[in-house]
Amino acid sequence: MDQTEQPPQANIPKASAAGDLQPKKERPPKLPFDLFMERWRASLKDKNASLGRVRALLRNGFLGDATPEHLQEVTDILLENPRAAEKMAVLLATQKRVGKLSPFSHSVLERVRSKFAATIEYYSDDFGGAKGAFAIDHFVETSAPRRRGDDPQRQSGTAEGFRTGENASTVTPDSWLRRFFVCLCAETEPTVFINGTIAAGKWWLTLHSNAFAAARGDADLARAVCNAICASDISKPKLELIFTGIAPLQQQFTLHLNRELDLMRRIQHRDDAIGTLKRENAHLESALATSQDETAAARAQVSELKHLLTEAAEKHRLLDQHWRAVSEQNLNKQGGSYRERIGHELQEALLSLGRETPNVAMGLVRLKRIEAILKDEKS
Repeated sequence: MDQTEQPPQANIPKASAAGDLQPKKERPPKLPFDLFMERWRASLKDKNASLGRVRALLRNGFLGDATPEHLQEVTDILLENPRAAEKMAVLLATQKRVGKLSPFSHSVLERVRSKFAATIEYYSDDFGGAKGAFAIDHFVETSAPRRRGDDPQRQSGTAEGFRTGENASTVTPDSWLRRFFVCLCAETEPTVFINGTIAAGKWWLTLHSNAFAAARGDADLARAVCNAICASDISKPKLELIFTGIAPLQQQFTLHLNRELDLMRRIQHRDDAIGTLKRENAHLESALATSQDETAAARAQVSELKHLLTEAAEKHRLLDQHWRAVSEQNLNKQGGSYRERIGHELQEALLSLGRETPNVAMGLVRLKRIEAILKDEKS
């Protein structure tokens, strides 16, 4: 089983020239599992167990492959000392995030992390996507303990809490912060990790520091720098710690500024587009009003023309009726006159031809007159 681990780069001390020439200290040989478990129990028996000794055992491992049963037994014994389990999980989670962790240590870490996530109700799926950074802030704000003091159950140094449904309401602020950090180290999105770390740190300091609770960021920074530089020799670790935290915040601040500038440019562009659309809308509304006026005028004209057409149709009907009556009257008069004239000539012709001695010449004359009358009528 390959259990070689690479510690975080920040924890590697700078070797002197003489130290470089010294041979590296050899790692002790791996122990059989039974002997490993005996030393593992002994190292975790004390509530204030030595993390260095526990870490060395975990790093070195044991002979053979680690089965699920082995891992479960190792994890259960570690969880019997909750404080040591929390601190060891913090170290392992940090090393896993910034360096390399052996498969054995990683497996133990994941089992402990799962227990911690259950006790503080931490569900990694809630912090995925674009709103993950906001979701982690909300989680700390709503789920973290809001009181000081130690829980008697945690002081007992047993794993009873892990076995009886321990939850966030029965976990002390210190324990909650460590367990939350162990779970947070598994997040792959940098903004979620940074926002979660900042939110948890601010929450813990608000509980334990009246000065920080006043929310004066510049004063807090001044006190931190003062503590680092007021000694005879300026404290490099303290300054490194301060600016290690400031660097990612500066990056986040720069990202937010760039995003703000981009949003401002987009807003300006959209404002210009809105102004153009408003002008076009005003022009269209003016054209629509003109069109509506023209339509109203056209409708009025159409209505007037319809009225005139109705009047003209009525006049035409009356004229047609009048002239039909006049024509009928004239036709009746003409018909009476023609009947009278033709009847007279026909009667005279009949009288001329109806005598004992017919007057053919007179009858012919009367017939010719009738013919003339008919020709005049046709013409």
